[in-house]
Amino acid sequence: MSDLASFICTDPMTVLNYFSVRAATAHCFTASVSAALMLASVGCGPPANEFPTAPAKGIVTYDGAPVPMGTVMLTPEGNGPPATGNIAEDGTFVLKTYGEDDGAVLGDHGVTITALDIGDGSPEDINSAPKELVPPKYGNANTSGLSATIVEGENMLEFHLE
Repeated sequence: MSDLASFICTDPMTVLNYFSVRAATAHCFTASVSAALMLASVGCGPPANEFPTAPAKGIVTYDGAPVPMGTVMLTPEGNGPPATGNIAEDGTFVLKTYGEDDGAVLGDHGVTITALDIGDGSPEDINSAPKELVPPKYGNANTSGLSATIVEGENMLEFHLE
């Protein structure tokens, strides 16, 4: 008689225990996978401590011409993280705080704008030293004189620098 046949034929309680353990193991595995999926889905939304944001985009010009590169940063006057956006060649930018294109925290903000042309970066080229595309005062929150208010809904910001 095979080992399995002798196992089954010798003790009916052993067979019952064997299949009960297998069923319990399968049940525990299913419950564990379900619990893991529920925990993973709970982590898929924004954390409870995130500040509400609204989409914000805009344009930066200096002496009437679009600023072709740089960074715009909005820093909330109250609590909350700053929002940043890279300036495109046409002077436009889209702000992000927590994720791509989510905008800025609602409320009043101080604004800084930095724009440097780093040239080709070659040490042999004497003209490759970084060149400021906007006055340095705009890169400091204390001296920029720029501000913005972000409200619910779409926000279009315009910064015309002189």
